[in-house]
Amino acid sequence: MTPSNPLSYILVHGAWTGSWIWQPVLQPLRDHGHEVLCVELPGHAQASSLAAADIRFADYLASIEQAIDAAQYPVVLVGHSFAGLLISQAGEDYAEQVSGLIYLCAFMLPSGCSFLQATAGAQGSVALEHLQFAADGHSVSIAAEHQHRAVAQDLPAASFAQVQPLFVAEPTAPLAQELRLSSRWAELPRAYLECTADQALPLAVQRAMQEQLPPHYRASLDSGHSPQFSATQALLQHLLQAAAALIRS
Repeated sequence: MTPSNPLSYILVHGAWTGSWIWQPVLQPLRDHGHEVLCVELPGHAQASSLAAADIRFADYLASIEQAIDAAQYPVVLVGHSFAGLLISQAGEDYAEQVSGLIYLCAFMLPSGCSFLQATAGAQGSVALEHLQFAADGHSVSIAAEHQHRAVAQDLPAASFAQVQPLFVAEPTAPLAQELRLSSRWAELPRAYLECTADQALPLAVQRAMQEQLPPHYRASLDSGHSPQFSATQALLQHLLQAAAALIRS
């Protein structure tokens, strides 16, 4: 199937995961005639030899820039969870090459804010309540025994067990990076796909961000924090509809 106006979806995973989290929607998006580029953030591949202490927010942005430069069609950046900050900054920095931003249960924050600032004192997040920092402070993980409940409680335990070994420790330096946004970002069409049963980024927090920075398009998925696996078909349809709405706006 080839649409009259194909798009380049650039999918960016969040903290602790990897490009693997997008696997369920890759081929379905391509089957609809779109180009799909899946970013692997530095240090998140299973065979990565990069030290967490050496990884910076700028390194993440560079990997997204490579995907933007490789895209053949109008670019729609899709950020999951922490990657909301990444697509915001990438949208700001490469606004001329980006047609829209889709935040999937993601952090959509104002200029001057970082992930660590946004989550300081946050309540109701199973993920944040069970963080474990490395002794050297350069990385942080979600305690293994709480990962299922934190990020995919609506996925059967046996299914989660297949992907749990792919989780990695997250470098802390990028989590402390403050956004630097201007009207370049503010003028980009934005969509927010909220997940109503999210136990990592609670719905109340998602909605507070939407109230502060209203998106041009919004929709709800009845899922936890990983709809790529637990609500694949619904997510696919929302990605298609959101991108179409942004391109028209």
